[in-house]
Amino acid sequence: MLVTPTGSTAPSIKYSAEFLLGLQNCSNVIGCPLSEETCLFIQANKVHNSKCNIHPNKKSKKRTRRGTKAGKRRKYSKASSSNNSTKFCCINTRSVGSKITEFVDFVIEGNYHLVAITETWIKPEDTSVIGNITPPGYSLKHAPRIGKKRGGGVALLYKTGLNIDFYDTGLEFKSFELLCVDITSEKSSISLVVLYRPQCKSTGCSFGIFIEEFSDLIDHFLLRPLPLVITGDFNIHVNVPDDVDAKLFLNVLSATGLEQHVTFPTHIHGNTLDLLITRISDPPVFSNLHGVDGLSDHYVVKCNLFLKKPSAITKSITARKLNGIDIDSLCDDIATIDLSTNSSNLSSKTQKYDFELSALLNKHAPAKTRTVTIRPNTSWYNDEIHAEKQKRRELEKKWRKSRLVIDHQLYKQQKQKVISLLKKAKANYYNDLCVAHANDQKQLFSIVNKLLHHKQEAPLPDCDSDKNLANKFCNFFTEKIKKIRNGFQIADDLSCNEPVAPLHHLTNFAPASEEEIQDILFKSPTKSCELDPVPTSLLKNVPVLLFR
Repeated sequence: MLVTPTGSTAPSIKYSAEFLLGLQNCSNVIGCPLSEETCLFIQANKVHNSKCNIHPNKKSKKRTRRGTKAGKRRKYSKASSSNNSTKFCCINTRSVGSKITEFVDFVIEGNYHLVAITETWIKPEDTSVIGNITPPGYSLKHAPRIGKKRGGGVALLYKTGLNIDFYDTGLEFKSFELLCVDITSEKSSISLVVLYRPQCKSTGCSFGIFIEEFSDLIDHFLLRPLPLVITGDFNIHVNVPDDVDAKLFLNVLSATGLEQHVTFPTHIHGNTLDLLITRISDPPVFSNLHGVDGLSDHYVVKCNLFLKKPSAITKSITARKLNGIDIDSLCDDIATIDLSTNSSNLSSKTQKYDFELSALLNKHAPAKTRTVTIRPNTSWYNDEIHAEKQKRRELEKKWRKSRLVIDHQLYKQQKQKVISLLKKAKANYYNDLCVAHANDQKQLFSIVNKLLHHKQEAPLPDCDSDKNLANKFCNFFTEKIKKIRNGFQIADDLSCNEPVAPLHHLTNFAPASEEEIQDILFKSPTKSCELDPVPTSLLKNVPVLLFR
């Protein structure tokens, strides 16, 4: 092929088809093999479809009404809108109490804001399980199975910053279990229903009873204005075209204006059992619907809800950088303190001492307030677990790209290895804590209460104000003393013939030496109060503060 740049006096250059096809990757190289005139000529005449970054065709740029930068800015804001949505997933755990460590790791690593859980297998008295599966910064609402049969139960784990209202439909259902909530954000709201339908042989209810009760549930939401989202494990093979129950269920959804969106398998046997249902008339409420590996024989259904994600929980911390104090400079300033006062009152001298020390502390280590974000974390997380998680993620990407059976097996083996390391690290962490505080019964009870999530109830009775509560205590003990006095028999003769021991008065005190004061100081616990002029830890490091 002959290529001659327009207006060029240079002779024509012959390029082969292979050479021009090789220019398809010209944008990925540092330099361009063509001259600028020739490259622009090739682009203008569309000899091939490559785009050269070295010699861009300036005429081919399309400018928006507000310019190129404005166009990029609009594109960025549109892409970032998905980052402001709420991360949601529906997971069938089949006894979350036996998978506490991996469940908490799943929630924290995925940074989910809403987690709908089916088949929790949690009973109302399992307070320790409920506490252990709730990471810091989250709350859990649980609806256990009613009756003596094991299994079942639905729950909703959510970020504390979400505005969620739980409500009761007032209806009784025998064929399924559910949990209903209203989720409200700044600009949008939805009604979420977490549902679990056991198989007919477990409930004793026919499929016709389920259809009737499910229709009653849909009718209940007809008058509610919020967009509706129903999710959970329905145990219906909606992926099988010839399944009679699936046909009947899908016909009910179509007749009531509902749509089922999950089209991928949610069970290891290839069936679609976990569903996500919305109204056809409602505006879109989710995006990026897909499935990921779960903790049982079900896959996880996850998506982004069009709700503004909750703000991170923050708190203000005021601290001093005591480790950064120059001890020599502090001692020099202490030497210049004038503690002399005109008053001989000990209280005045003590106030003078406290004021001077507080001023020096503010000079050398001023108090600084900063806002920190509270993030869920685990104390037993270590570098080994982090490295194995990275390997697991790499193997997962490789399997999703190749879809080979061998890659999937390697990914599952690495996944089990990470779970084993998490359980081992957690057990070692609490074992080391118990060994370290073997002689401290108070700390041991604190560790056990933390593991079992036993919350100490308030020992004080309920009262509308602290003043009234204090008066109640005062009146109680006053009346008690009166009853005790009235129970005594008053004797006629109160005289006592026994000799009275002479009184001893302490008039002279030996002054304590500096060594005795230091010994008492170093043996005392390192605890401080906001009223202390200097922290106890600093006082132990600089004893001269005490003997000025």
